[in-house]
Amino acid sequence: MAIALTSDPIVAIEDVKAVLNLDNDTTATLLINSVSEKFLKYTERTVLNSASVIETMRGDGTSVIWLHSYASAVASVIFLENGVASTTYDSDDFSLDTVGRISMHSVATPISVDEENVKVTYTGGWATIPGDIVLAALEQMQVENNRLSGRGAGISSESFEGHSVSYAQSGIVSSVEDAWRKYRIMR
Repeated sequence: MAIALTSDPIVAIEDVKAVLNLDNDTTATLLINSVSEKFLKYTERTVLNSASVIETMRGDGTSVIWLHSYASAVASVIFLENGVASTTYDSDDFSLDTVGRISMHSVATPISVDEENVKVTYTGGWATIPGDIVLAALEQMQVENNRLSGRGAGISSESFEGHSVSYAQSGIVSSVEDAWRKYRIMR
């Protein structure tokens, strides 16, 4: 069975094989796919690597629009009425900050929460994924690899004489959660 590598990997297969001392492409692929998905779910983001993103969402009655990915550039912000473009705004009408927040300047705010009425086209994800994300991903992959092979899978604490072992309950180890927490989307 050939397992395909995700189209949006958190780290390159060669790097996983080198850092984790793996010879098996299939295992490396499984680890990359699993941890890439865990990062996206944990942070509630939609993409890791730089790509064009079209996101349609509901207005919330404020002048702020929160994106689901890190954004390096916004191509357009369009307000919709009944699913049809009613107003298109250019870069003079809004500002983008590093946490994926678009602040609209002196623009009528979409108030409706009954329908998706804001459409944003932007470049999302990173051209180079930040090192702390990659390092934490590799740590999580080591844990996942241990789980696959049955070695110390997800142990969070251990004692010796009384032989007590505690296993991590969530799918992500706490040190990885700590590293990824700052990348969770803001709402």
